[in-house]
Amino acid sequence: MRVTLPLALMSCVLLAACSGEPPPQPADPSDDATVTRKPPAPGDAASSASATSTAPPQGPVDAPARQEMDARVERVLGDAAGYRSMVATLKQAVAARDAVAVAALVHYPLEARIAGKRVEVNDAAQFQAQYAQLMVPEIVRAIERQDYDQAMVNQQGIMLGDGQVWISGVCATEDCSDHPPPQVVTLQTTSS
Repeated sequence: MRVTLPLALMSCVLLAACSGEPPPQPADPSDDATVTRKPPAPGDAASSASATSTAPPQGPVDAPARQEMDARVERVLGDAAGYRSMVATLKQAVAARDAVAVAALVHYPLEARIAGKRVEVNDAAQFQAQYAQLMVPEIVRAIERQDYDQAMVNQQGIMLGDGQVWISGVCATEDCSDHPPPQVVTLQTTSS
């Protein structure tokens, strides 16, 4: 008997196997419980996919792929339209090199890891002032090349590239009833 796992679940199992942690249980669409999400810490095995890239290959976007991605996001994170819009807005702001617009999409404080160095960013003004230091070519490429429909999704958020950028809602309440909007929660380079 051959067992076929959904790509997102298989990715989580592989990532868990590499990190030595037990694999997460698949999300049950009938379960109305909301998962409290915390941003992945830069450099954590869970926030970096450098060991195993779980994002599907890039390619043309089609309606079934978008519907499948929206269904995964709704099941794991909620508000697929908000996440889809966030990815599109981030891509546009980065393409325009609009430091003000990109800074407005970030959750603060942000602890970034750029070329092996920790950079703490406390607010949008500081992000704008350090834009060139934070938005290095590796991170810009990860954003520009990632299609929403083909991104990796798990309980921590949506991963762009090979873990250079994570987008998630950061809950202010334990039960996550505040329905936080998606924001950039991690910036990190995968090479040091």
